[in-house]
Amino acid sequence: MAHPFHGLTAGILCALCLTTLLAISVTSACAENMVFPKDAGVHNVMDYGAKGDGKTDDTAALQKALSGGSGKGIVYLPNGTYLVSSTLRWPGRATRCIMQGQSRDGTIIKLKDHCRGFDDPSKPTPVIVTGHFPPQRFRNAIRNLTVDTGKRNHGAIAIRFNASNQGQMNTVAIRSGDGTGIIGLDMGYTGDVGPLLVRDLEVTGFDVGIYTAYATAFQALEHITLKDQRCYGWVNDGQTIAVRDLKSDNAVPALWNKRGSGVVTLLDAELKGKGKAKHVPAIINEEGMYGRNIKTSGYRMAIDGSQGSGRSVEAASIDEFTSHGVQKLFDSPDRSLNLPIEETPQVPWDDPADWVSIMAHQDKVKDGNWTLALQAAIDSGATTIYLPHSRTSKKEYAFKTPIYLRNKVYRIIGMEGGIWRKPTEFILEDGDAPAVVVERADWIYCPVIFRTQSKRALVVKALNAYLDVGPGGKVFAEDGVFHFKMAKDSKLWIRQFNTEYTHEKRHAILWPDHMKIADHPGNLNDGGHLWV
Repeated sequence: MAHPFHGLTAGILCALCLTTLLAISVTSACAENMVFPKDAGVHNVMDYGAKGDGKTDDTAALQKALSGGSGKGIVYLPNGTYLVSSTLRWPGRATRCIMQGQSRDGTIIKLKDHCRGFDDPSKPTPVIVTGHFPPQRFRNAIRNLTVDTGKRNHGAIAIRFNASNQGQMNTVAIRSGDGTGIIGLDMGYTGDVGPLLVRDLEVTGFDVGIYTAYATAFQALEHITLKDQRCYGWVNDGQTIAVRDLKSDNAVPALWNKRGSGVVTLLDAELKGKGKAKHVPAIINEEGMYGRNIKTSGYRMAIDGSQGSGRSVEAASIDEFTSHGVQKLFDSPDRSLNLPIEETPQVPWDDPADWVSIMAHQDKVKDGNWTLALQAAIDSGATTIYLPHSRTSKKEYAFKTPIYLRNKVYRIIGMEGGIWRKPTEFILEDGDAPAVVVERADWIYCPVIFRTQSKRALVVKALNAYLDVGPGGKVFAEDGVFHFKMAKDSKLWIRQFNTEYTHEKRHAILWPDHMKIADHPGNLNDGGHLWV
């Protein structure tokens, strides 16, 4: 059977791993009920004619919603089964388009059984594709839904996912109705896919569960489950990937890191073999690899490196592994630093009836300063505050003075809207909530700083920011262009870290005097604990 595993881009890559993991349980977000206020600015597919009854062909309605929502925020799918018969495409060179389900297990996009165009394995065809090269797919995302490729669709690829600089797939299940199909998640079909983050993904069936390729970007993945693949759980064909908490339950190798230019960092993996797995290795490594806390069972051996560096592991468990020798810039241990890792704190997803909009306090705005409205919402006692997408509110939010995160608030959500060229400063103070989340806002080419003046946790995700972590501060950053300054005894965990530009140099003209940052390298850790 032919597979679309093709061309490598040669390059010199290195992986630097300075941490170790703690086995910490994580609560899946798939049970959450992701519902938004009616005035938040989402594109509900029901408004475009979708039925979600599992009988009606919803292809045209979903495509219409995607085309209407392209670059304008969230395309929202309430719980239901949406039957499709052709590929759903992000239109043109769409960016900032988010496909958002109500829940992973309740929102299902299902390909018709034995669907024409998806039945020929020599002509792989995706159910969803979010765009091709060039790498301008900023902030694209798929969240909280299931893609089911049905039965007898032997040429199906569930999702071809592409995001650039920032973007993520989060809380998604991909499954084949009968185990057939080419690839579950394909992130190697075009060049420059990434940087991006994939979290809480489960892939069941297909010849290959995940396919990654090319050496020109970076992909971070965490909490990944692969089940019942027919050829390989995962094929890495040249990409630089960092994977934490990989679980595989298969009769085939869990991971093949192909010869070429691929570099894999694999942490905290549990790879279970069954049936014919006793004749094959859990991992085939032909290129660069670092691994730690890898447990295997039912396989012939843990790592077969005979076609690569020659370093193999016969034992079932791996404490720490490097495929090549350790190189040093200065005298240091040959092992990692064993820094503890923490899961990103989760805060409740409130009933949308209890959310408070910044628009509820727009009467406080003076001289175009929306800080006054946002601060009033924070000080109202609300726990969730939202900024309706600009296409709905008809407003451009400008925050001209610092915003203080305090009182009862634990989530501020920007509804994926853009805030153009407006310097913004958030200051975390003491408050009722042990953690505060600020997420899903697109500060486009403008400076935004988060400063901590409290020891409670700050979570910054799906946005771009400068992180000024004060003494004793604790920050979790996910999926963005981040720069940071860390004080002594501060702690910072970053998942998907893009350092493409520095605010200070590129956008110095935008910084007001009170937000100037001392001249230092783009990222400075002065005695803190950093995990990336």
